[in-house]
Amino acid sequence: VGQEVQALIAATEELRGRRFLEPVAVTLVSTEEMAQRVRENLEEELTPEDVAVEAAFARLLGILPDDLDLGAAITDLYAEQVVGFYDGDTQELVVIGGDELTPLGRTIVVHELVHALADQHFELSATLDSLLEGERWDEAAALQALAEGDATYFQMVYLQQLPTDDQGQAVLESLQADTTVLDSLPDWFGEDLAFPYERGFGFVEHLVEEGGAAAVDQAYTHLPTTVEQIMHPNAYFNLEPARPVELAATALEGYEVYEEGEFGEWNLMLYLL
Repeated sequence: VGQEVQALIAATEELRGRRFLEPVAVTLVSTEEMAQRVRENLEEELTPEDVAVEAAFARLLGILPDDLDLGAAITDLYAEQVVGFYDGDTQELVVIGGDELTPLGRTIVVHELVHALADQHFELSATLDSLLEGERWDEAAALQALAEGDATYFQMVYLQQLPTDDQGQAVLESLQADTTVLDSLPDWFGEDLAFPYERGFGFVEHLVEEGGAAAVDQAYTHLPTTVEQIMHPNAYFNLEPARPVELAATALEGYEVYEEGEFGEWNLMLYLL
């Protein structure tokens, strides 16, 4: 599939109007190996302490059943749903594929190649890591939505350029995806998983309507700073900032602050509605 991957690299450069600054390593793996890689990555990223706090918070809101292991649920969900990823640390692009790429597989390669382009030109991975390390959750979520919206939008543009039969096969493949774990979890898991792709797509669509791919590039240099700006692009175009909220001093005997940060419009809707 080497020649096919090179053709997809060229197609992605054409779609995004950007050239790769460095060669891209594309690795095709089986479904089983992809699931294993995802599990190993999550085991490194998810600390038991953080998962315990998130689980306690979700149970406090009444959205996580007492018998559901949050860490296992997240790991199983991503192992089932992830079909490709770009690793910003190694600059490796990993996609499910065998001796040949299916129509859906080709669109997924394009999706991940768009991430690689954004990383090479706009330091996507380093910026996202910095926001997460600084516990700037709302800004990190906005950047993730921009990145996934960028990749999803141009993945769809590529799909529309395929022959009609290939388009139909790609859609059929996507409908046949395994959703056993997803269907077993409370609905908010799936909604949160889909947010950066669906809402990010709408955001990028507005950017393209305003100024083409160049407007998407500009968004990486003038980042959206709130999830509200993703959900309501006019807030981004009007440079509407987050509204500061002052919390009253609170002290609970026997407790200490574990983590501080902000929830944006999406999380408030997701958790409270």
